[in-house]
Amino acid sequence: MKLFFTLLILIISNSLLSQYVLKGNVTDDQNMPIPGVRVFIDQTTYGVITDLKGGYFIELSSKKNYPIAFKMLGMKDTVIPIDIHQKITTFDIQMLTYSERLETVEVSSKKIDVAKQVIKAMQDNRNNMANQYENYTCNTYLKTSLEKSIKPNIAERSKEIDSIIAIGPAKMNFIESFSITKFKTPNTYKEEIVAQHDYADKSSNNFSASINFNFGTSIVPIQYIATNPYIFFEKIQDGDFNLYQNMLNLPKISEHPIVSPIGFNAFLNYNFDLANIFYEQETGHKIYEIKVIPKFKQAALFEGTLFIIDKLWVIQSFELNINSAAMPFFKDFTVLQDYQMIDSAWVPIRREYVYAIQDGKYIISANTRVNHSNYTFNNAEKKKDFDNEILVYQSEAFTKDSAYWDGIRPIQLKATELSFIHEQDSIEKHIKSEAYLDSLDKAFNKITFWDVTLNGVAFRDRFKEESIYIKPLFSSIRVFGVGGFRLGTGGIYTKKFKNAQKIKVDADLDYGFNNKDLKWKMGLEYTFLPKRFGLIELRGGDSYDLITDYNSVLGTFSRGNYVRKQFIEIGHRIEIVNGLYGKINLSYSDRQGIDNLILSEWSALLFGELNQPATFDRYIISLVEFQFLYRFKQKYIIKKNEKQLIGTKYPELELTYRKGIPKLFNSEVNFDFIELKASDEINLGNYGDSKWSVLAGTFVNEVDLRFMEHKFFRGSDRFFFSNPLRSHQLLDSTFNTSKPYFQTFYVHHFNGFIMNKIPLINKLKLELTAGASALIIQDIAYSHAELFAGLEKKFRIKKQYFKVGVFMATRANSSEAITYQFKIGMDFFNSFTNTWTY
Repeated sequence: MKLFFTLLILIISNSLLSQYVLKGNVTDDQNMPIPGVRVFIDQTTYGVITDLKGGYFIELSSKKNYPIAFKMLGMKDTVIPIDIHQKITTFDIQMLTYSERLETVEVSSKKIDVAKQVIKAMQDNRNNMANQYENYTCNTYLKTSLEKSIKPNIAERSKEIDSIIAIGPAKMNFIESFSITKFKTPNTYKEEIVAQHDYADKSSNNFSASINFNFGTSIVPIQYIATNPYIFFEKIQDGDFNLYQNMLNLPKISEHPIVSPIGFNAFLNYNFDLANIFYEQETGHKIYEIKVIPKFKQAALFEGTLFIIDKLWVIQSFELNINSAAMPFFKDFTVLQDYQMIDSAWVPIRREYVYAIQDGKYIISANTRVNHSNYTFNNAEKKKDFDNEILVYQSEAFTKDSAYWDGIRPIQLKATELSFIHEQDSIEKHIKSEAYLDSLDKAFNKITFWDVTLNGVAFRDRFKEESIYIKPLFSSIRVFGVGGFRLGTGGIYTKKFKNAQKIKVDADLDYGFNNKDLKWKMGLEYTFLPKRFGLIELRGGDSYDLITDYNSVLGTFSRGNYVRKQFIEIGHRIEIVNGLYGKINLSYSDRQGIDNLILSEWSALLFGELNQPATFDRYIISLVEFQFLYRFKQKYIIKKNEKQLIGTKYPELELTYRKGIPKLFNSEVNFDFIELKASDEINLGNYGDSKWSVLAGTFVNEVDLRFMEHKFFRGSDRFFFSNPLRSHQLLDSTFNTSKPYFQTFYVHHFNGFIMNKIPLINKLKLELTAGASALIIQDIAYSHAELFAGLEKKFRIKKQYFKVGVFMATRANSSEAITYQFKIGMDFFNSFTNTWTY
């Protein structure tokens, strides 16, 4: 039955599409597949490359005899005339190894000179290419297919050819979309997705997670978006290989900018060689085939071939690989891009990305194909054409049926892709039914021993989008609680509505046996305007609270950092306009010291002098807090009535104002606090990237200001390297003040600019990081400055990317002599925002 439907799909799809297809496999003389072979029509620039299994799939325009060339470094170039007389023609070929005869020094030198002259002519023409038009609009079709298979334990056969072969049953993912793309020079895109279908393997019970966010202590929502870093192309910017730019910023592929082989510094990073000169049959253009050879194998550089038209000095096509050391997720990555002159402008019409990922015992082979059509140039602009919304999905984009896709799809899909689409379509309605979702929930809701002890017990109803979570015993037994052993429990209830509004209720309860004290906290959140993160929250409780929640590790958990707090508060957060976030919070609390508690002996041994509880008179405080944060020209995506934040290239400004309100609900305080902060990230291309922040503040009124309301500065950990954009590394203790203060932080990542150019050491893939910070506190006449530098090493475990580093920091301040100390740090990568924490 499966075979019947596959054949039926092939017959129908072939009748709808005009392309003819030549497909097959390329092997060597040992009958092993050869990935990376260029398969093309001889004397043209049109072609494809073989995938990880040595397979190729090339679309042809008509029935005729084509001279098909097969070309690969280390293999003998082969040209075979193949007669295309039916819709799908299969041709397998076995290539022979070939040792190329070394040319004379004189001939080789002439070829290099010609290649340099061609590249210089391309550099001179870059400005003309950048100013061909003011804007354009086109249609964009995208398809991405991933195939995940178990790989055998086969050793590498040679330096040129990686013989990893995917075998065994494959799991597949297939995504296609159709969009309207708008572009404005020099580098602004706006894209509207008209249709998209994600044919994830639904038989494996995988579901796409929706966007979730919370605020925590931040005024800006912290988004949790399920992303697959292996599917890099979501928006057109993700795969925009515009070689006419000096640097290509493609963070989904390489976290470092990639140097263009025709950029102003091309000769500092590349060698060039003339591989061939030929005249294209259809146009008569004289084509230079230029080899691009990177000088530094560990840097973010290309290797491959440019096809350049003589006298016009434009790229007609290119095939380029990216140095694997520059990519966090991809084992190898090849891009092919074809250009065509339309209305006197040279624009990309076809892009193809072939890449592979090694994921433990699996190998993932992927192919992304992008076709552009129906170009129009220099259109009259509307204000919203190029605003901060860079990508929007139409409300009907996810409901298009198979007939729509058959009519809109401009390319021929492979048989495996068509079969997979049919299978997923046939079960989609079933897996969205209440009965099926209920069956999944029954399996999920089954309680196990590990749920009770370690993971927590969860119940969910997918159809109603409700969930309940109860904390496990592991977190309920609180051996190191305030006052000694405590036993507690807690949980969370969430409900999401069809309009993306959400309710969340959380609670925590614990009991201390030494002091016989019961403590509790409860919160209620209602997200009423999800597209603008509009949220109202109500919280209350009687608990032990931190005096400062950002302290050294020992300082945070020492008993000197705790007070008893009986409180109730109400808050409201919202994005007022794009990029401007506002928060207002009104709270009432009764605060008491914990010096009357019986403390465990172990806490005194562990925390030492930090364990002494703060002593103060009990007081009542009513507090109102306003926070505003502005991101200039913040970019974002709208998808399914929810907003995904991309960020901004401009500085970020933040204002905080707190007022202790006297006499309100018997409040005993009276103060006003204000703080200003500015921060930014700067990309310096090859030289790395920098991040900085500056903040200053003061209490403008301190008529009745208690110690707990002071401004605190985090004390440093002895060996742990903390976030250098929020804390100092060699601050002896936690300082506080009620007077003016000033802080600044700076960190620079060289991103291989230095380490990648040192022979042998560059193979270790270490990266140099350096930074500085300063602190001035007026009332104690204290000033502190420090410098640090270190080496970091990046790792990937499955889909998580992180790095560890060893740093040396030195300081100079008002009270101590210069000192040095080594520290160890760790950071994690956010694959959605493509950013590190620092």
